[in-house]
Amino acid sequence: MNILIAGGTGFVGSNLAGRLQRNGHSIILLVRPGSELKIKNAQNISIMPTDFETVFEPLPAKPDVLINCIGIIREFPSKGITFEKAHYDIPKYLVKLAGINGITRFIQISALGTGPSGKTVYFKTKYKAEELLKNSRLNVTIFQPSIIYGPGDDFINMIARFLRRFSIMPIIGNGKYRLQPVHVDDLCQVIIKSVDDDFASGKTFEIGGPEILSFNELVDIVGKALDIKAVKIHQPVFIMKILAVLFDRFSRFPVTRDQIAMLFDENYTSDTELFKRYNIVPGKLGENLRDYL
Repeated sequence: MNILIAGGTGFVGSNLAGRLQRNGHSIILLVRPGSELKIKNAQNISIMPTDFETVFEPLPAKPDVLINCIGIIREFPSKGITFEKAHYDIPKYLVKLAGINGITRFIQISALGTGPSGKTVYFKTKYKAEELLKNSRLNVTIFQPSIIYGPGDDFINMIARFLRRFSIMPIIGNGKYRLQPVHVDDLCQVIIKSVDDDFASGKTFEIGGPEILSFNELVDIVGKALDIKAVKIHQPVFIMKILAVLFDRFSRFPVTRDQIAMLFDENYTSDTELFKRYNIVPGKLGENLRDYL
């Protein structure tokens, strides 16, 4: 099967491309010029540099499916990096690209919490893309995963870096807000099995791991994997919000206003439909952290 991936050099996209490649599929990666250097194993992979704005040339081989893994967790407008561009403008481009190349099957990696009542620009732009795709003529499946972790992730590795360096973890508020981490391998298995499954067509699925954890519990699990007793230092919410307003435009500041809002909005689901359908038993957070931290 020929599979076109947008965002194939990112965390989810690179893991997905690697699995598909090992399964014998031919991969076409849409990448920004210069991102080719991130691709380590090019066997069965074609590279298509694009600015995701103006290039609408035919692809080297007609893909059977287009998978969009592009997403950002914070924006830097001064650098042209915005949620609107990454989460809405690029999917709009991909819909046109699909039309030119006769692609009808489209898989969109969105985010859990996305919807018409989204409280952040992150969620609002993700929702706009979902609506765009649902109103297109494409055969669309949308995945809304919770926090995704695994080798190369940003979230769990950020916590691990704090604990290794200081044995402490600053926590916004009481840390009781809940998340449902899902391993990137489990997410990729679901995506791959859904590619040619008519059951998944035209549907949206929420994806979470087997555990709903408070942020406090999550920090403890990471600390245990590192053999570090995590000291949790709870920060007043209003102070962190003020600091985020002042400093979240700087990449070194660890949290943004949107990210604070999303933490307190919580991030979990009871949807296990596809895990059951595909006989996948998702792993618990603490089972394999030692393998990559």
